[in-house]
Amino acid sequence: MNPRATPTAPPAPGPDSLTERYVHAVTRRLPEDQRDDVARELRATVADRADSLHDAGATDDEAERAAVTELGDPDRLAADYRGSAQQLIGPALYPAWARMLRILLLVVVPIVVVVVTVVDLLDGADAGSLIGGAVTTALGVGVQLAFWVTLVYALLDRTLSRAEAEQACGGPWSPDDLPPVRTSRGSVGDLAASLAFYALVAGALVWQQLRPPVDGHPLIDPALWSFWIPVLLVALAGEAAYEVWKWRTGWTRRTALLNLVPTTLFALPLAYLAWSERLLDPDAVAAIQQGWPDFDPGVAHLVVLAVCVVVWVWDVVDGFRRAA
Repeated sequence: MNPRATPTAPPAPGPDSLTERYVHAVTRRLPEDQRDDVARELRATVADRADSLHDAGATDDEAERAAVTELGDPDRLAADYRGSAQQLIGPALYPAWARMLRILLLVVVPIVVVVVTVVDLLDGADAGSLIGGAVTTALGVGVQLAFWVTLVYALLDRTLSRAEAEQACGGPWSPDDLPPVRTSRGSVGDLAASLAFYALVAGALVWQQLRPPVDGHPLIDPALWSFWIPVLLVALAGEAAYEVWKWRTGWTRRTALLNLVPTTLFALPLAYLAWSERLLDPDAVAAIQQGWPDFDPGVAHLVVLAVCVVVWVWDVVDGFRRAA
């Protein structure tokens, strides 16, 4: 008796197809060891269902769209694959709750932390108080957001029907809600290099103050610790957080636009200090000029200003180029 032929998986559709966008939306929230198996299963399920609908008279596009729609919200399906418990908030509202909470934590918490930090700086708080206040504020705001958002969605889940819940979340899920397939996610090595660079810059700012390198004088004016250097440190922390988020989501128009925020928050203060010639410590400049009489602090500030502008322009343009 002839052995059975081993069935092969259907060929993968194009990267911009509804099938691939749906597979991406589901598998991006799964552990690495589950993604390949789930992706193959979903592609086969969609292909089988689309074939039946095609045989019934639907066009290829109509059959694929109907097959994907029948699978439902990809966030909910991903939760089923993970085995996540959703008893507090039912499956009709759980994906909307998760999306809303992520957005609020990524947007509201950083804004509140920056505002509180600036107010503390204007009140003359020292570096330790600034760091402690930022951490306390972030934790407090995050807990409050999580509590109130969860409470609202839990109450809605217990008072609305499934149809009403879907309508409250913008209507039933549709394939039009699928995100694009992420094709530009960087490697872990790139992420580690970026985080190491920001840590090195932040460490250098602190180190040159604790271990003054120029005849006992820091290279950066110590007076800037009252406001500007903490702002730069906060901006570096924002850059690092953005790098992690960008690595998780890949380059899109949204990531390119948001790239303007941490990049500008760091480059603009540094460029302003260089333009106003307030960056270098006057005592360090005097010590350098004793061994290098031709040293011109104005030229040094001009070089820093030019580097800031060039790096800022390159970073912004490169972000939009990658997104395109």
